[in-house]
Amino acid sequence: MERNQKKYDQLLRKIRPILVRHYGAELAESMIRDAAVIYEQFLTETPSIGGRKNPLNKNMDMALPFFALYEASGRTLSKDIVEEMTDQIIVAKYRKIGRWIDLNKLDRPWFRRLMYSMVQKVADKVNAHKGKDWNNTWGVEINPEGYDHGLAMTLVGCPLADFAKSHGYLEILPYLCRSDIKAASALHARLIRHHTVSEGYASCDYWYVGDQEAPAESYGR
Repeated sequence: MERNQKKYDQLLRKIRPILVRHYGAELAESMIRDAAVIYEQFLTETPSIGGRKNPLNKNMDMALPFFALYEASGRTLSKDIVEEMTDQIIVAKYRKIGRWIDLNKLDRPWFRRLMYSMVQKVADKVNAHKGKDWNNTWGVEINPEGYDHGLAMTLVGCPLADFAKSHGYLEILPYLCRSDIKAASALHARLIRHHTVSEGYASCDYWYVGDQEAPAESYGR
């Protein structure tokens, strides 16, 4: 897999204070040094999913350094530490986007069409390469359940889960998946989800509805 040095450096800047707070400066720096070596190893053994040409590759750019840190910590990163990290790495970015994008507008036909057109472009691109030169990248299905409102898609397969399974990291993968819920909230939406690959399913479903709608628990399939 191709190394994205910019993403790696950005990730370290955000999580170094978290590691220092929980482990102390000396141990945190030792973990970071060890993680760098492990990360290089992970890159060599991980098949490419398209690199920067794949819009979904950013998830792998985030996950591999995270898994390297998990290993370097002696697999001691707790749920709370993981959630602090994902909040800084992932959710904070969506809080900035949420200043401009409000998914409560999904009840407006023009906005819903716009969102689906953007997702369709991603789907067309990755589906054309999945199982080929982009190996085990996610596949994308657009609104397979036929919901008549909100924004829905399904990601089929998961290279993060494939990697976690092969390295014995499945116990922490759900903590990464839950960042999707906070990211949705930052965009003024609820994420209604029935299954994920980390739970043993073949796909992860995403159904976004505005957070001003009825509570998510009231929705069925």
